[in-house]
Amino acid sequence: MLKDNFSVVHENSHLAAKVSHLLKPKALISPFLLASTLLISASSVADAAADYAVCASCHGSQGEGEVVPGAPGLSQLPAWYIERQLHNFRNDVRGAEDAHAATMQPMAKSIKDDATVTALAQYIEAFPAHTPPVKFNGDIKNGQDYYIQKCGACHGTDAVGNVALNAPALTGLGGDYVYRQLSNFRAKKRGLHSDDKYGKPMSIMASTLPSEQAVIDVVSYIESIGQQ
Repeated sequence: MLKDNFSVVHENSHLAAKVSHLLKPKALISPFLLASTLLISASSVADAAADYAVCASCHGSQGEGEVVPGAPGLSQLPAWYIERQLHNFRNDVRGAEDAHAATMQPMAKSIKDDATVTALAQYIEAFPAHTPPVKFNGDIKNGQDYYIQKCGACHGTDAVGNVALNAPALTGLGGDYVYRQLSNFRAKKRGLHSDDKYGKPMSIMASTLPSEQAVIDVVSYIESIGQQ
């Protein structure tokens, strides 16, 4: 393996020399050091791909979701949000809200360490965006009104999320998952853990939706955004 790795570094040394010259022409950057870094990065991606293979059985090979009913799409989520939720599952902040979360908790805890969590989240973030199929048939106009009033300030008018407010994108999750989470927040099944800093505001906001039909309408509107 050492010989193979050296060969890869050697073969890429000329390319690395050109890259180092373009990136920092006034500094001396070893072509072999840069090529070695590229090799390590490729190895990290391969490791993350192997780790994700376990996730793919439910979430799909490209994070499209719904391979197992109820598994959310991941392809439009940012790495910081994926990482936070994995840590929440690993630290028992999440896992008690429903049967799906209870299944996810031991999977997250099986991840080797925090560095692996970070690498896995970054690997998932690189997936091409996938648009889930429409599952709900609520009143889209009514859902839009509720969404603008209660959701848009954090998640954005187009539901793509806002990192400054720690609000994830919603359009790629899938209607079933969004409906289940809004229902969990409304029922105080999620967001009450003392360490769930960002779940608490969601629980409060979701509880202002006056009925299950309002939840369905909001989900229908979010799905409609994803189809645009």
